[in-house]
Amino acid sequence: MILAAAAALVLLAGVVAVTLPSNDSLSFDDVAGSPDAVITNLDPIGDDQTGNLQVIWSNDLDGVAVIGSNLTDPGADNVYALWFLIDDGVVPAGLFQPENGSISEVLDVADLATNGWGITIEPAGGSAQPTTPVIFAGTI
Repeated sequence: MILAAAAALVLLAGVVAVTLPSNDSLSFDDVAGSPDAVITNLDPIGDDQTGNLQVIWSNDLDGVAVIGSNLTDPGADNVYALWFLIDDGVVPAGLFQPENGSISEVLDVADLATNGWGITIEPAGGSAQPTTPVIFAGTI
């Protein structure tokens, strides 16, 4: 199922990516404590991928908390990109940069229903669609 979600993420891409800033008005506790919070563990795709990632999403608050550890550096001028996996394709959810292999950040997201999440590595400003293979994915 995860591989199907990852394949759908790559094959159905085609929307304009936007860089969404961190949400300074929402805290991790706000998102995690929301009655509609949905927790999704993202599995690494590929034998050489390392790290742990989890997404906590509140559609009511339009926020997503991204928590991760042991992540590899995405490289110079690159960031991790979080993508909504929806029925019609993918929609960008935000960009993030781990610090010392870790991330704990809340992002503003669109008011969308998602079937899951995918992570790619993209240029620092984002991209119109995933330009690299999915490295983490999870379905709801």
